[in-house]
Amino acid sequence: MKKIVIVGAAFIVAIGGIVAFGVVNKSSKASTSNVIKIGGVFDTSGDASSYGKAEQDGANFAIKQINANGGVKVNGKSYKFNIINKDAKTDNTETASVTSSLINKEKVSAIVGPVITSGVQAAVPVATQGKTPMISPTAGADNITLQKNGNVQPYVFRAQYKNSFMGTKMAQFATETLKAKNIVIFQDNSSDYGTGITSAFKKDFKGNVVYVESYQEGTKDFQAVLTEIKDKKFDAIAINGYYTEGGAILKQMRDMG
Repeated sequence: MKKIVIVGAAFIVAIGGIVAFGVVNKSSKASTSNVIKIGGVFDTSGDASSYGKAEQDGANFAIKQINANGGVKVNGKSYKFNIINKDAKTDNTETASVTSSLINKEKVSAIVGPVITSGVQAAVPVATQGKTPMISPTAGADNITLQKNGNVQPYVFRAQYKNSFMGTKMAQFATETLKAKNIVIFQDNSSDYGTGITSAFKKDFKGNVVYVESYQEGTKDFQAVLTEIKDKKFDAIAINGYYTEGGAILKQMRDMG
């Protein structure tokens, strides 16, 4: 099965300029000295732990580097950072709880995280009520930075491309670079990431989508569907999901030849 495979990847983006939120001022709840206290909400256990651990490591490393270089200057005063990390356990209730703890007990000035879209959605009301800026490194759903009325969320930011943007770019790559006319899509139907990318991809792909296989996070065996599509006429496969299942699909494709 020698086909071209396009894999949508969730990008890991470390923090570097948290002071851009303007959290440092004379009345800042967590910057009364020369140290700015921020919170990290990362899924270091549960289904998203592979992403959460990497993001936590990235945040810790960024802060270590910033502090080693003298911190940052705001209004002529130098500040260093202290980060308090909490495990959200890939659970929305836990995400809201640890976000509340960081804001109301630890009195952080800002939060890095959560990791995934559903976690961000759970944390938004807490961060908004606490008037605490929050930036997610990897949540990609188009609407997480918007209120229901369409206005911008005042305390919610992201460092990730929107899912629709990634889907559009994948479709352009398949059309313009690969010259693909017929394509098969594998999508993670249990995440906004997978369905969001697929929706945009199908809208912008200029060829034919000959088959769509939806799977749930945690699926390990793709032999049956790979056997089913093996003899179909297609030029490429788009895998719209996280790398755990994407890797399994690729390995099983190679094993089938």
